[in-house]
Amino acid sequence: MGRALEKEVVVVEKDENVRKLFSDIISFLTPTKVKKLEDGVEAKHYIEKNMGRISLVLIEGILPGMNGDKVIRELLRKGCYDIPFVLTSGLDSSYFDNSIFKYKNISFLKKPFDLDTIESIVKKYAL
Repeated sequence: MGRALEKEVVVVEKDENVRKLFSDIISFLTPTKVKKLEDGVEAKHYIEKNMGRISLVLIEGILPGMNGDKVIRELLRKGCYDIPFVLTSGLDSSYFDNSIFKYKNISFLKKPFDLDTIESIVKKYAL
């Protein structure tokens, strides 16, 4: 019998401090591996290649290469409906492609956020 794939959380954030904060919180709450990325195009390719083992994607709205909402839209076109995505931004959700929010696996988290909110998201999806 084959070995089960190790689940992981993907954090896509241009700000290194926020990437580290997300990673530290996730690592504290769960033994789940954390993949940290800072570019939208890189994230899209990584998620496409690793869909079967990703339990959650936390993705910034404004990114180098390709914005987070566009990354999500491209992945939805490829059938990525089982991975929960949380789009994060200091901007209001109306700034982004709102068509993605009709899918039950997509949610929005406005910055600044509190640690309890991140903890509940991680516990809901990554455990």
